[in-house]
Amino acid sequence: MIRTRRLRWLVFLCLAPFAVPAEEAVDWLRKMDQALNTLNYQGVFVRLRDGQVDPMKVIHRVHDGRAVERLIALDDVGREIISSGDEVVCFFPDSESVVVEKRIGHQPLLGAVPALSEEVLRNYLLSVKTGKSVLNRVVIIIDVNPKDHFRYGYRLWLDEQTGLPLISQVRGGQGQIIEQMRFASIEFPDEIPETAVMSGVDATGYRWSYPEHKAKQTLANVEQAWRADNLPAGFVLAVYRLDSQSQATQPVVHMVFSDGLASVSVFVEKPGPDEKPRSGPSRMGAANAYTLLVKEHLVTAIGEVPPVTVRNIASSVVAGTP
Repeated sequence: MIRTRRLRWLVFLCLAPFAVPAEEAVDWLRKMDQALNTLNYQGVFVRLRDGQVDPMKVIHRVHDGRAVERLIALDDVGREIISSGDEVVCFFPDSESVVVEKRIGHQPLLGAVPALSEEVLRNYLLSVKTGKSVLNRVVIIIDVNPKDHFRYGYRLWLDEQTGLPLISQVRGGQGQIIEQMRFASIEFPDEIPETAVMSGVDATGYRWSYPEHKAKQTLANVEQAWRADNLPAGFVLAVYRLDSQSQATQPVVHMVFSDGLASVSVFVEKPGPDEKPRSGPSRMGAANAYTLLVKEHLVTAIGEVPPVTVRNIASSVVAGTP
């Protein structure tokens, strides 16, 4: 049970002083979104969080309008993540396992990159500045600053020519860097062979699991036995579903609350007889989590938001409909 939850979280889941109107920032974010989804690109980037540096290689291939992205951890383990459409396949050589899940939303796998929506304009302030070159490429800097303390901000260094984020930062309320993604090298080939986005892991004999394939995802045809009251301003229920896990005695309730940019997943599950769940906060990079017991159920809220947000959301979860 605990192992299943950890695997689920693993899959779970950018200086100059002259700023111009937010409308231009919106245009740049739209260009960034298009670049992330429609361009061929490949390179090496590093992700910095909790004092750790994780180098990774990314290969993003678009052919006949279909995008496939492959992430390869450049360490001794060599974990891989391949995303195609709404499916994400995670290869874990260290545990000889593969997890296949459905991706919620359309967030690119690079991480630390915000997606644009109308809700973002209600909860965040946008601005754009000119900046020094990155990797000898001219960049534009976009600031996405929250209007309150319930969400993080972002700073993005976008390649002026393509719109691709060359540096992306998640920032706290005092401007501190919570997490950073930075390309060390990048190229934009006209063609990328299909073999380049196929896994290099020999998964013979690996254990394959498909937790999402048994999930009932809906806001309409699943009786909502749990809800969250008194959500932070701007957050609304985006997904409510039941995840059937073979290790669980009953389906796990999975709710997702979003403000259009930040999202918080809430899992409600019955602890196993041998489990000794621990309440309280935990953290990994920009992701914070908060766990507590509610009516003999374990409630865990997790997301790339400040600790106060996951604590408030987890504490507002109650059984039953209004």
